[in-house]
Amino acid sequence: MLILTLPVIFWAGRDFYKRAFLQIRHKMMTMDTLVALSTSIAFLFSLVVTFFPGILSQHGFEIHVYYEAAAVIISFVLLGKLLEERAKSQTSSAIKKLMKLQPEFVEVLKDDGSSQTTPVKEIIPGNRVLIKPGDQVPVDGLVLSGNSYIDESMISGEPIPAHKTEGQPVFAGTINQQGKLIVEAENIGSETMLAKIIKTVQQAQGSKADVQKLADKIASVFVPVVLGISLITFIAWMVFGGDNNLTYALVTSISVLVIACPCALGLATPTAIMVGLGRGAENNILIKDATALEKLSDITTLVFDKTGTITEGKPEVSHVEWYLDDGNEDSMKNYARLIYELESYSEHPIAQAVLTYFADYATKEKLSDFENIPGRGITGSLNGDQLLLGNSKLLRSNDVTINDTSNGISGTEVYFAVNGQHIATITVADKLKTGAVEAIASLQKAGYTTWLLTGDNKQTAEAISKAAGISHFKAELLPAE
Repeated sequence: MLILTLPVIFWAGRDFYKRAFLQIRHKMMTMDTLVALSTSIAFLFSLVVTFFPGILSQHGFEIHVYYEAAAVIISFVLLGKLLEERAKSQTSSAIKKLMKLQPEFVEVLKDDGSSQTTPVKEIIPGNRVLIKPGDQVPVDGLVLSGNSYIDESMISGEPIPAHKTEGQPVFAGTINQQGKLIVEAENIGSETMLAKIIKTVQQAQGSKADVQKLADKIASVFVPVVLGISLITFIAWMVFGGDNNLTYALVTSISVLVIACPCALGLATPTAIMVGLGRGAENNILIKDATALEKLSDITTLVFDKTGTITEGKPEVSHVEWYLDDGNEDSMKNYARLIYELESYSEHPIAQAVLTYFADYATKEKLSDFENIPGRGITGSLNGDQLLLGNSKLLRSNDVTINDTSNGISGTEVYFAVNGQHIATITVADKLKTGAVEAIASLQKAGYTTWLLTGDNKQTAEAISKAAGISHFKAELLPAE
């Protein structure tokens, strides 16, 4: 037992003794002090018993060593610290991923029209920044000129990129997908929305639960009290112990120290919290801080993000409404081929969802007079037919009457018209995850109130909430909200 305990005391546990020594020098007492004192005294006492057993046995004491107590105390405390570091590493990796969203260099436009590669940290408000397709947006700002789609999923959570034109805001960390943009910098560095998100995640790391703060306060009193009781025990046995009083005084005073550590308040509390955070992270449950974990048993309301949590997180065609006078299936197939051909020319982010849905109708026919109208849709002609595919603005600007589409299905609507007649409405939406409805129902049956929060619009939020069976919702929220 002595041989097995040596590496635990002098290698694994060496930091406890270093910290305890420094704390005593600064007249401080913490759980480290108690760990160091109890384990070192238990170890030294056990050494005496191992090499000089007669000292105790001749006075009628049962020979016993405390090696296992010293080794287990140190191992237990170290296990708690290991779990704590593992929980923190989960958050650290999240911070590193967020920081990677910030580009290091950016193209700044000069007054003469030329551009200069400049470190992002040197950007100042008012600088004009050139953002090319595929670039990450380096600052929060406003679009001065250009037209593009930007993936803002890290801000809004929404899978469909946002269309950006002059005067609209862009945010650091988002990704420009298509056209060139010239952006005037407004918020930079620590003032960007991305920086504020990173700061929030970092603050979560250093938090302590109320019970941990209480444990720290009590430990500062508890440790000197234990040492005092141990000293009083030693003195009492020396004064009133009679024969063999020194031996009794040593054994009893050491027992006080060993029994007092590990104590549930000083060790079990932080260990339990870190085990909870660690086990949560292993199961993809990220708990913001120790206080949140501590209060978990008292919750009455569960709040869900929408995209990627309740829904799949990618746009798919959820419904196609046809407006055909004859209802002929051959006519529908012919129009489906036209939709596929027209959409194959499109650069819009939801084009892939439409192409996937109509993949069986792929054709080798070629369009003529194709035009991509940013923010509206696409037009073209085939075999003399004039084709339109886009949003309501596109159809109205071409004097096409849109049929009533109040079918109760929520999502982004894409309208298809041929020769001035509205032929079909394609609804693209983010579908519910398998099992979402059952999960929500079981939580509500257990007595929890459920809410849905999303950066998406009110109509979509309301439809998804209704489909999932969620009681309440809030829409068009930013991450801070």
